[in-house]
Amino acid sequence: QQIKEAASDKAEAIKDEADKHIDAIKKQAADEANNLSSQASSIKAEADKKAEAIAQQAQAQADAVKQDARQKSDQIVQEAGKIKDSAIVDANNLANDAANKTKEIKESIAPAKTAEEAADSSQPSSH
Repeated sequence: QQIKEAASDKAEAIKDEADKHIDAIKKQAADEANNLSSQASSIKAEADKKAEAIAQQAQAQADAVKQDARQKSDQIVQEAGKIKDSAIVDANNLANDAANKTKEIKESIAPAKTAEEAADSSQPSSH
C-alpha cells in the first residue's frame, strides 16, 4: 500500500513537473509568436512607408514628364503659330509683288498697244 502511495505521489510530482515544463514551453512559444508578430508588423509598416515613398516619387516623375510635355507642346504650338504668321506675311508679299509686276507689265503694254493702234489707223486700209 505504501509503495502504491509513494509511486502515486512520485507520478503526481512528475506530472506536475511536466505540466510546469509544458506551461513554460507554451509561454515561451507565445512570447516568441508575439515577438515575431511584432517584427512582422514593423516590417510591414516599413514596407508600406517605402511603397508609399516609391509611389509618391513615381507620381512626381509622372507629373514632371506631363509638365515637360505640356511645355514642349506649348512651344511647338507657338513656333507653328510664328511659322504660320511668317508664311502669311511671305504669301502676302509675294501676292503684292505679283500684283505690282502684273500692273507694271500692263502699263508697259498699254502705251505700245496705243502706238500700234495709232499706226494701224494712220495707214490706209487695203480693201
